[in-house]
Amino acid sequence: MVRLAPGGGGAAFTAGVARHARRLVPPCGRFVTIEGVRLHLVEAGEGPAVLMIHGLASQLQSYTYALQARLQQRYRLVIVDRPGCGYSQAGADASLTGQAAVMSALLRGLGIEKALVVGHSLGGAVALAMAIEHPEQVAGLALLSPASQTQAAPPKALNSLAVRTNAMRWLIGWTIAVPIGARNQAATLKILFGPDPAPADFATRGGAMLVARPATYRNACRDLVEAGGELADCARRYGAIRAPVGVLVGSGDRILAPALHADTLRDQIGGATVEMIEGGHMIPLTAPDHCAAFIERMAGRAGLHGTT
Repeated sequence: MVRLAPGGGGAAFTAGVARHARRLVPPCGRFVTIEGVRLHLVEAGEGPAVLMIHGLASQLQSYTYALQARLQQRYRLVIVDRPGCGYSQAGADASLTGQAAVMSALLRGLGIEKALVVGHSLGGAVALAMAIEHPEQVAGLALLSPASQTQAAPPKALNSLAVRTNAMRWLIGWTIAVPIGARNQAATLKILFGPDPAPADFATRGGAMLVARPATYRNACRDLVEAGGELADCARRYGAIRAPVGVLVGSGDRILAPALHADTLRDQIGGATVEMIEGGHMIPLTAPDHCAAFIERMAGRAGLHGTT
């Protein structure tokens, strides 16, 4: 794994790390402009459409790392950097409904009438918002370790992102965020992936180096704060979702407790199912066979049968 050397702080150090990250993890897809937002996405395969939305402070490599190869023979995959993440431009509206609107417009721009929507972590919250606001485009939801409920405080590993003002996000992003992140890297990965080990190439092939940029830090703070204020309102509307919904979680998830975010969601949506496997929060990378099989089952429930 590529490790950042802490120390040196300040804007010059941060800028150097950001340049290094862009060299190690360059764009791997193409760019489209949707609703005035320049998005970076990877498209692969043919067949029924599957839109894949990643989580907080992450990027599309969450899916290209292992899941793309397992699904692209049977489905048309649309794997996108959420606004403000990876190489996608930040939108004016970072709310869950705002991001869902961009995802909806992306499907229209690509000529896709209906898709199975896969959402991991915070991407699960965006997927749920799509099913509420744009139900005609959502054939079904395949949620991987999703964020679905509000909670009193963010997960401990994400406390550094609970910054509410743009000025403080800018200041922290350009000064201490990268050095502190480097110092705490091992502990953070242990929480993020545990009880599974983090892949040795998570920083590069998994795209995690891209987090070491001031804009990524600012946008992650914005995403966390916006979601925290909106999830309760979304949860009150989950009962209106009519598309088939399935949830796959790791029993040892140290970021989002399955009892809160999976079991509660099952009680809120008629017909929703929850499946539990051994593992932690990052199952798209650590349990790709389980995730691919789950996505295929949800595609079948949604009436989207992959090509053979």
